[in-house]
Amino acid sequence: MRVHLGSLVDPNNLMAPSVDRGSLRLSANLSAARRLAASGYVHSISLADGEYAQALSLSDVLQTVNIVPDLSSQGLTGTGIRVATIDRDFNAAILGSVVVQEECFCRGSCCANGQTRQSGPGSSNIPSIVNNHGTEVASEIAYGPGGQGTAPGSRLVLLAAPQPEDLFDALDWLATQSNIAVLNLSLSLGDAAGTCDGDPSAGLWLPRIATLAAQNKVVVAASGNAGSRTFIGIPACLSQVTAVAGTWACTAPPAQKPPEPGCDAGAEFDRLWPGASTSLKVDTLAPAKPLQVPYLAPGGPPGYTYGTSNAAPVVAGCAALIRQARPNATGDQIRNALRVSPTQVTIPSGGWGSFNRGRLDCLAALQTIPPSEPPSVNLNQHGLTGLWYQPSTNGQGFAIEVFPNLNGPGQGLLSGGWFTYVPGSPGGVGTQRWFSLQGDVSSTQGTANLVIYRSVGGKFDASPIIQPTAVGTASIRFSDCTNGVFTYSFNSGVPEVGGFSGTINLTRNLPNITCSPGGGSHPDFLMSGNWFEPETSGQGLILELNPNSPRLFAAWYTYRPNGSQTDGPGGQRWFTIQADYMVGARSFPSLPIYETTGGVFDTTPPPGQPVTVQVGSANLSVGCTSATLHYSFTSGENAGLNGTIAATRVGPPPPGC
Repeated sequence: MRVHLGSLVDPNNLMAPSVDRGSLRLSANLSAARRLAASGYVHSISLADGEYAQALSLSDVLQTVNIVPDLSSQGLTGTGIRVATIDRDFNAAILGSVVVQEECFCRGSCCANGQTRQSGPGSSNIPSIVNNHGTEVASEIAYGPGGQGTAPGSRLVLLAAPQPEDLFDALDWLATQSNIAVLNLSLSLGDAAGTCDGDPSAGLWLPRIATLAAQNKVVVAASGNAGSRTFIGIPACLSQVTAVAGTWACTAPPAQKPPEPGCDAGAEFDRLWPGASTSLKVDTLAPAKPLQVPYLAPGGPPGYTYGTSNAAPVVAGCAALIRQARPNATGDQIRNALRVSPTQVTIPSGGWGSFNRGRLDCLAALQTIPPSEPPSVNLNQHGLTGLWYQPSTNGQGFAIEVFPNLNGPGQGLLSGGWFTYVPGSPGGVGTQRWFSLQGDVSSTQGTANLVIYRSVGGKFDASPIIQPTAVGTASIRFSDCTNGVFTYSFNSGVPEVGGFSGTINLTRNLPNITCSPGGGSHPDFLMSGNWFEPETSGQGLILELNPNSPRLFAAWYTYRPNGSQTDGPGGQRWFTIQADYMVGARSFPSLPIYETTGGVFDTTPPPGQPVTVQVGSANLSVGCTSATLHYSFTSGENAGLNGTIAATRVGPPPPGC
């Protein structure tokens, strides 16, 4: 390159002789050229005769167009955020320590274990496929060697899905994972003009993407590389997906150059790469060609890559940075923010007329979402564990447990159950309903975003093991240690409650024991939490042992006796166990088992309802990691049933236990 000098003056000695304007020729990479340009001593820098633009490293591109440096300087690298990416195949060993989960979905039994499904290290590497695409794309989000990538502090979930039908299985699995915030799809199956929510070709995509969006997951997809000005790929064309087209990743090289690497004459960072497919549905653009992604940097195969497949993960990485900075932002807020940029790119006419879209600017996007208010209560503490309800709908409520620091310092997990009834009119035990809840909590954020799950098809205290299905999303916030707000939204199409949404004001059922701004502990209260029997997973107990009452309360979520896998929600059952106890005790004989009926989903029941009756008794013994429940039913649907449940704690015991 040729460096054109100004009048060089030593800023520390203004009386020193100056150097006349001139030029010199030298070789320098882009980072060095930027430092020269910013030194104040350089008038301009240009390519020397016979030179051509080389493929730039991703880090150079990110700095040159200022996509993420302003966020990196604030300490935002995606720490604590999990980003999933689906591709045919990955090599997790190359990506390094940033990979935290691998899954294989292959109906053709092509997983490394020779089966249709595989989980764990190495499972995302399909032996029959030799393809670097997935590894290249993932490395742009995060890359272990050298801490590179758009969101180098994030963690990757690699989902290998070699065929289209496998892809949909991966999406269904993803809907069961509450701790994944962003999904990158550098792929497409067909194409469509404009927004394609009503297009039959997107029919298999639409409900799955809607489910992920309802869970506040941000889904990013490549627009495609066909160069069309009418069609973009599916699923990028869906309204709840951020569609990413591409710009060039270089500036105006001369015409004399090899065809690759490099750029066409006149190419600029903020000019559309002609190979990118576009339509009015395009949401944002990011550099697409040519790129030296981290996987192709020194230490990996030499070369460069290009395409909207490489633009999309840059946007996905930006979404992870925003999620870290704004953990309570909705998916819609982040999707809308990603469109905001002071740098506009003109997309030429293709039947729509020319229009502009922003080139990704992560700082500008972040600034559109206001910071959430500081938490009133530290959510990352076991002290919030226990029973909660809304007095106006007495007879239904919530039992939760918080696992502090389960996901790292200051980052925990909330898990619990919602015990309620079918919407409509009061009825008997067949109208009982329950859901499970799960989501991450943070000591620095006041609201936790949760996924609502439904489990059906089980049998009282018997196999099979039941897997939950995600049916909606929720959030929970506590104004203090005895009051909170639960907001819910069920996905459309869910039986009985599809499309329902609402807000429930919560009050602690029993006195606060250890909840405080910093958390605390009490030997009895440490027994409180989730318990289950592994052989009948999908049912269990949520226990609170409250020494300030002193009162023992347990919510028992299960199924009807002789239940069938064909049962729907009507096969669910729940009981409560409650009694006074002696502080310090760990064995509790003759506890009454109660059955409550006559409630209506999230509704004040009519006069005289609900009705609670004793239907049996139980003996309970409990320790930090194991518990035993002997039960005997004397009336109701379970009359005559007795047995023993050897329960195990769900997750680790709380600190101090």
